[in-house]
Amino acid sequence: MPILRNENFFLALNLPPTGKLTSLAAILDALPLFHEQPHLLLDILELNPLVSPSVIHLANSSYFKHSTACDTLQQCLDNIGIHELTKLTLLTLAHDFLTTPLTRYSFAPSESWDISILTANLLERLAPSAGITSLQGYAIGLFHAFGRYIIENYLNTLDEPIKTPRTDYFNLARWERGNIGMGHASTATVIMVKWGLPEYFFRPIEFQNRPLGAGNRHLAITCLLNISIHLAAYITLPDVQPDPVKTIQPEILKGAAMNWRNFYQLEGPARVALMKTHFILTRLRNSDEETEG
Repeated sequence: MPILRNENFFLALNLPPTGKLTSLAAILDALPLFHEQPHLLLDILELNPLVSPSVIHLANSSYFKHSTACDTLQQCLDNIGIHELTKLTLLTLAHDFLTTPLTRYSFAPSESWDISILTANLLERLAPSAGITSLQGYAIGLFHAFGRYIIENYLNTLDEPIKTPRTDYFNLARWERGNIGMGHASTATVIMVKWGLPEYFFRPIEFQNRPLGAGNRHLAITCLLNISIHLAAYITLPDVQPDPVKTIQPEILKGAAMNWRNFYQLEGPARVALMKTHFILTRLRNSDEETEG
């Protein structure tokens, strides 16, 4: 099949951030500082009238079980704290693309959303093992498939009714490279670099499908992202996604340098799947030690 990429694809790669996403660079830059200086988040939100009302609305959700309604960002901060307020902000920024149905990718309406949210929640808990904050991990997981939405919008401009096969999450990246000449990870990276987003954020996203190429500085978090995507896709797409025990490479498990105490914060199927990988890693380490001995 011929490469489908044309001038419209390259135009999409050069679009500036618009609407809510104009706040993304400032938030990601200041993300590691929010716990110590929560006013930084409020200052950024005050500058974007498209974001603040949505964040306040979410902060009033019954999920947080607060009897006192929030009318201002400061009240939201007082009620739910900086960690949850930051997560709501990131969700607000990501909302428009995460709720775009990836019909060209043969996903059901909620599946792509579910994978991104679950990946973010997993990486939030595992990221401190890689030396970055849980909020940085959450942001990386939430935006890991951003390039896929760019490709979806591009495919919708074509006359051909192109649709990917219903296949596992990682096979889709191979389809992208074979049919468009560029995978979603590289697509996202080109855009994120142009937008001036920080390297801690875009580098793991760039190498999510081949984490061992991320370099020593980003190796652990990129391997954790890859593992989190495997687990999220397995839970969300059980009809096509293989068991991560069979698909996660041993070298990636080693590269993750996981603090397994964080594993106990996980729940349900993710914890079961990760327990299996833990056993595999333990056996591999024992085997290495015997070989060295």
